[in-house]
Amino acid sequence: MQSKDMIRYLYLLFSISLLLPKGTRSFSPISISTRCPSSHFSASASNSSSRKHTRRISANLPNFSPSESLIPTEKEEIAKLIKKCAADRSISSKDIILLLEDLAHQKSTVSQTATQSFIDRNLVEGKFELVFSSAVAGIPFFGKILDGYMPNREIITFDFDSKEMSLVVELLPFLPTIDIYGTGLKWAEENAVLEYTVKGKEKASPSQWDILFADDDVVAARSSVTGLNVIRRLS
Repeated sequence: MQSKDMIRYLYLLFSISLLLPKGTRSFSPISISTRCPSSHFSASASNSSSRKHTRRISANLPNFSPSESLIPTEKEEIAKLIKKCAADRSISSKDIILLLEDLAHQKSTVSQTATQSFIDRNLVEGKFELVFSSAVAGIPFFGKILDGYMPNREIITFDFDSKEMSLVVELLPFLPTIDIYGTGLKWAEENAVLEYTVKGKEKASPSQWDILFADDDVVAARSSVTGLNVIRRLS
């Protein structure tokens, strides 16, 4: 087995663990996505005057040591870096996590009314591919090799008309896909949070996605169970 296939195989084991009962694992299914006519941030992202929290450490990376080379102060810079992460995977996991942690902290410090109308439901409807996840970056040993970027293809679709989410996890070529479905899909415009319940886990708390950035091509968000994610739009 080639090294690339070995990594995919190990990631298969990780993906299967997402389907286990909550008490037997530390991660759960992931993804989020967006769309809009121009770049949008939660109100937190526009408040870039303070950078004293840029050294916040991701909960998924207990040994994470932020890079000093990437502390953007303008919205345009932030958008460029997130889009570059999704386009060519050239931004390091340390730097993208540092950036998204800062956006998340800023959003948490502003009032709820200040976040209204920055992102509407259209931003999160459609089909997307998961590109980056801090949960992947946090996998022992292989997290450093993958640098937080997905070794396989995972496609997530949000359909608000049917109130459903679907996640298709493609692994090794000779294996069937892992299909995960969610019900009760809803969007809270007042705080830009997406929520759904994974089928088969109705007794568990709903999965939530707190959107930090969105434009026509990509979205960055914090998942309530898998940390920070970057997604690119397919359709």
